[in-house]
This record gives sequence, C-alpha cells and structure tokens, in this order.
Amino acid sequence: MVIADMSSDTGARFGSPLWQALFAPESIALIGQSDNPKRPSGRPLRYLRRDDYKGQVHPINPRRETVQGETAYKDLNSLPGRPDQAYILLDTDLAMSSFAACCEASIPVVQVLADGFAESGHEGRERQEQLLKMAKDAGVRLLGPNCMGVADLNSGLSLTVNAVFDEDIERGGRVALISQSGSMMGGLMSRAASLGLKFSKIAAVGNEADLGVGEIGQMLIGDPETDVILLFLETIRRPDEIAKFASAAHAAGKPVIAFKLGRSSVGQQLAVAHTGALLSEDSLVDAFFRDLGIVRVTMLEALIEAATLCRGKAPIGKAQPKVGVITTTGGGGASACDQLSYVGVDLLTPNDDTVSKIRATGINVGQGPMTDVTLAGARADIIGPSVSAMAHDPDCDIVLAVLGSSSRAAPETALPPVIEADVGDATLAAFLVPDAIAGLKLLTEAGVPGFRTPESCADAIRAYCRWQKPRIRSIASIEPPTAQRTLNEHDSLRLFEEVGIHTVSSVAIAVDEVKEANLLFDYPVVAKVLSDEIAHKTDAGGVIIGIADQDALIKAAMQIKQNVESASPGNTVERILIEPMVNGLQEVLVGCQLDEQVGPVVTVAPGGIHVGVYDDKSVRLAPVDLATAREMIDEVIGLAPLRGHRGAPLGDLEALATIIVAISRLTERQDIRVIEAEVNPVIVSTRGATAVDGLVRIAE
Repeated sequence: MVIADMSSDTGARFGSPLWQALFAPESIALIGQSDNPKRPSGRPLRYLRRDDYKGQVHPINPRRETVQGETAYKDLNSLPGRPDQAYILLDTDLAMSSFAACCEASIPVVQVLADGFAESGHEGRERQEQLLKMAKDAGVRLLGPNCMGVADLNSGLSLTVNAVFDEDIERGGRVALISQSGSMMGGLMSRAASLGLKFSKIAAVGNEADLGVGEIGQMLIGDPETDVILLFLETIRRPDEIAKFASAAHAAGKPVIAFKLGRSSVGQQLAVAHTGALLSEDSLVDAFFRDLGIVRVTMLEALIEAATLCRGKAPIGKAQPKVGVITTTGGGGASACDQLSYVGVDLLTPNDDTVSKIRATGINVGQGPMTDVTLAGARADIIGPSVSAMAHDPDCDIVLAVLGSSSRAAPETALPPVIEADVGDATLAAFLVPDAIAGLKLLTEAGVPGFRTPESCADAIRAYCRWQKPRIRSIASIEPPTAQRTLNEHDSLRLFEEVGIHTVSSVAIAVDEVKEANLLFDYPVVAKVLSDEIAHKTDAGGVIIGIADQDALIKAAMQIKQNVESASPGNTVERILIEPMVNGLQEVLVGCQLDEQVGPVVTVAPGGIHVGVYDDKSVRLAPVDLATAREMIDEVIGLAPLRGHRGAPLGDLEALATIIVAISRLTERQDIRVIEAEVNPVIVSTRGATAVDGLVRIAE
C-alpha cells in the first residue's frame, strides 16, 4: 500500500507518491463494481484479474455479498486497509457521495467515471466545482470526472471500462497515450494494433477537473518504458502545466505528438459541448504546439503513424527539410508526392551523383522529385541500394520508400532491403500502397515508420518537418480579468511610444475647439473620433482622411460627431484626434492578446482594409525575439510586396520586426496588465515603420 499525504507531495514526476498511486497502486477499490462482467461497471475487475494485476482489488457493492465470484465489501470502512486508488463506477448523484467518502478516507487518487459534470452545462459545472473543492480540502487527487480509466499495459493494471480491453492487447509497448476522450482511447488502440504499435501507459483524463494532460505527461517523461507520448485533445486546459511537460519531454528526448479537435467551427462547437471548455481559434493552438516543441498532426491516423516516425528523433533543425521519394509503383509514388507537395513539404530532386549511383544498380531513372524504379520491381539489389543512395544525397533529410503490391504479396522479401538500407543520418519512412497489414507490422517492429494512405503519410511527414525545439519553455498561469477597459487611441499610442515604437504625431482636441487648433504638423491630415467606447472607428463613420486645411478640418470634426452619434445612439462625441497623413509601401497589423487557453500570443497580418479578408497571418506565443519576428513576416503571403516581390521596393522589415517584438512584450508588463493590444495599421516605408492607429485593453 502506498501511504502518502498527497497534499504534501503532489510532484508530477516518475516514481513520486502520485505516480505510485496512479500507475502502480498496490491496492484498488472498485466502488459500484457490477457482478455482470459485460457491463461497463463490471469490466474493471474482469480486466484486472485477466491481466494478472499483482495488487489487491476490493470490489465495493453494498447490494451483494460477492461480485464475479469475489467478496464484495459494503463500503470503504469495511476494507482491510486504505486503498491507494479508487475508481467510482456509479452514476452522477451516487458518485458525489462516494467521492465525499473517498475524501474522508484520504484515498490518494480517485477516478470518477460518471458524466453530467462540466460538459453538461451550468449545473454540471457546479457539481464539478464541488468535487474539486472536496478533493483540495482533503489532499486527494481527482482524475476525471467523465473518465474511462488508466492502464499500465506492461504490468497488468487495466483499470478501465473501455471495451477495447476485451481484445487481446499486446504488451511491451514503448508509446504512451493521454486522451481527453475515453472512447477515442479505445479507437486509437485498435488502430495502432493493426500497425503493430504497442502502448506502455494509457490515461483518459476526462474533464480534467484536477489531474490533467500536463501533470500526467510530466510523470510519463521519467518512465523508462515510454519513449513517445501521444495526446488526443479536445481542448487545452492549464497551458502552464503543458508547457512544463513539453519542455521537460524535449530535454529528455521524448517526442510529444498531438492531435486536437476544433480545426473547423463545427469541430469547435462539438468540442465545447463535449468537454465544457472554451475554445481558441485554431491558429492560436497551432502556435501553442509549435512554440512548445510539440509535433502537431491534423489527421487521426497520422497520430498513430507519427509515433514511430518521431521515436528516438529530435527536430531536424532546418527551415525547409527535403524529402526524397523513391517508388516501385508510379501511381503510388505520384500520389505520395502530390500529397506531400499539397501540404507544403519540399520534395528533393536528387543531384547528379545520387542519380548516377541509382543508375549503377542497372536501372535507368530520370532526375526529378520522384525516382521511379517500377520497371525493376522490388528487387533487393536495386531498391535497397537506391534507397541508400537517395538517403546520402547531401540535401536529403527524409527518404520515403513507396512500395507496391509486393509489400502485401511478399512482405518478408520485399521489405527487408528497405529496412536494412544504410540511410546514414536521414530518416527512413515507407508508404505501402496496398492494404498490407503484415508489411506495416514488419516495418513497425523494425522501427521504420509505415503509412497506409498518402494523406496520413504527408500529414505526419509535414508535422515532422515543422517540428522545432521549444521556443517557449514556460507560460504564466492565466487568471481571466474580472474587469477590463479599453484605452482610447491617443492613450494607446502613448503606451506604444513607451515601449519604443515609432508612432505618428497627434493632437487630441475637443470638437468645439477645433477652430483654435494649433497643429505641429502640416496638412493634409486625418481626423478620428477619440473615445474609449468606439473600438472600430471606421465602421462608425469616425474617420475622415485627406483633410486639406483648417476649414475642412472644422467640417470634418462636425461630420464625425454626426456620424458616430447617429451610428451609436447614446455615445456623445466630445473629442477628436488629429494626425498627419502618413504614406508608405504597405499597411500591416501587429497585435498581441492574452488568450484564455494558450496564454499570450502575437499576430502579424496584412493591415488596414485587408484585415480579415484572407486567412493570411502568422501567430506565435509571446514574447518573440527578432529572429522569430522575421520568420513571422516571411510567413505572411500578403506581405510579399515588402519583401520585393516582382520588383516592388523593399520595405524596412527590420523596423517592422522591432515593432513586432515590442508589441509581443506588452503582456509582460508589471505596472499594467495588458489583455489585448493592436497596432492597425503599421505603415511600413523603405526606411522605417510607423504606428498610426492602435487599441489597447487592460485589466482594471
């Protein structure tokens, strides 16, 4: 029995009391264990006994003297000792009272199967808060609610209700899985089995009221039986813990691969309904994974297939890694190349020396982005040396072997030449065009990633190529502000000046004092409504440009007052802001915000009237340095003119990068808490960049 006060040592690390209670308990209480082994609440006892779990198991069912042939206990007080972990298998109402009893007994870790909590609405959220308060008051760690269990597949701990454990699951795996969906845990395991991929540890975290992805991930990093950690996510909770986990995983050389729902608006709505969590825009989530060094795949199949691709590897460390494709089937190879190119992966055209080495095997091949050896078939004396030659091309980072019907008809002879090829420092992968389960298992057993569709192959390789070491290693805990206010443009620009951003000159003046305005700059000018209440001035008719003289300025001021007060009844326009007209090459938006899921982020996009017209932006976790700011500029397609596209004059990109860095650091300020800041536009010229409009929201 693990006797430990979980309130005094809750360390999320391998071997800690928390680890022992969760993944290596010496005794387990099954509260509400059914006598029917086929019911969900009857499965945990059956699985534990079948898999030869070595610890004590105490089924609790006050209605029966025996459960599945074993003594059933009336309640926790009837047990011979305090269990290390309890799994509550009862419905929602009974689960609440049972959890209270577990807290009174100071059981270190308690899982709750029942739903009807935060994912079900306001009342459910209140019930979940009650669970969490009870847990914290008692020093008990809660897994769930809405949790389908945990498993150590190498020790026989099959503490789950998931029916996938009815199947004969192979042991001895090196891949761990953390899933926010209990049912998908089973789906992923069954799909992995057809690849020959085996798991070490599995945890379904449910609603993550207490224990979550970050803490469990940190524990798995030290597990000597785990090399890769897979995440199936519906949302992101506690990004600070996930950041700690990702940083430590990178330091330990254990890749983390994530699949997350919510890429579409429908997916976001479904994820909200299923988990009761807030959803961020997908681009923010993508930046979150990328900057934390987490490999993100977008296809479910790729989550499984990428495990072998990334196992034992580190990020390639190149901006544009290249993939050399060699195929024994023209159509199959073309489908792979098409998908790779479609998702933005660079295909390698081998150099003359590489082509000569391949031709030396006795087959005449062309020189292009796909090396086709179809006419030679899958001959060992050709395919093996050809793969090796491609891998040793100095520009090759990944060599993809695309194999045809022989990988299904005779995998035991077709695959060894590829598996045993000398690929040096390159990464070897294989796409098997037919339905070749035996071949995929041979590849997995040999440590070679195998793919069954060109789409998942391209997705996994794209994710591997984009993988980078963590740029952000910690994220401050995010507390949503209870109140906030918006600064007017004049005050926003002054804040930007304080952090070193070059801003346009401006004069704030009352509408009825425009006649006496003493401007420090020449006409033409622009006049704007100045109000904390009007965020989108142009939409309200609050901006007039090209004002040529003082008479025109007086008229413009009155027109702005009339426009805004008509568009926004109840708002009285008392002041306007006057600025000189600023010309340049292009308008750019630079903004930062404190996102409730992923923390502070910075965004760069085409500015002015182009904002929101195209999905064209670059997003990173904040803060960023100059090098990252330059990368962001390069990623925005709409900023190509500033980069000299088709002979356009070069913009001062260094000045723009400096503004991006300054904006990204606003959320770090200690004197005020910046929730959101946006410069739109920054006008970039050949020499310099100027902020001419802005908006800042701060916490009160």
